[in-house]
Amino acid sequence: MMPDYLPKMNDGIPQLTECTTLVFYPVSALLFYHSIDAKTHKGVRIKFMSEFIKTGLFDKEYGKLFSDLFDWRQEGDYSDFVSFDKDLTLPLIDKSEKFISLIRNFLTTTKR
Repeated sequence: MMPDYLPKMNDGIPQLTECTTLVFYPVSALLFYHSIDAKTHKGVRIKFMSEFIKTGLFDKEYGKLFSDLFDWRQEGDYSDFVSFDKDLTLPLIDKSEKFISLIRNFLTTTKR
């Protein structure tokens, strides 16, 4: 559920932050479950792409989503005067939730 203050804001950075966090931990759990070690956020991204996207276990759409969220979050956190339109960021919540459901399903139906 979105906090009451978000609709009043023009900036979509809170949604980016929420989506990145929502997706990062399940991806990390997926790597951990398969004994794939990643020590940094960037390492999680690289390992997920090489082990799950390039091998076709997850659709490229989710690799792009994860990568875009990571890049946009970095830009929002470390660049000056960055703004993201809510029309871009609000749909990311549904996409992120679908991605998390796919990860959950993958974890419950595959063996290590």
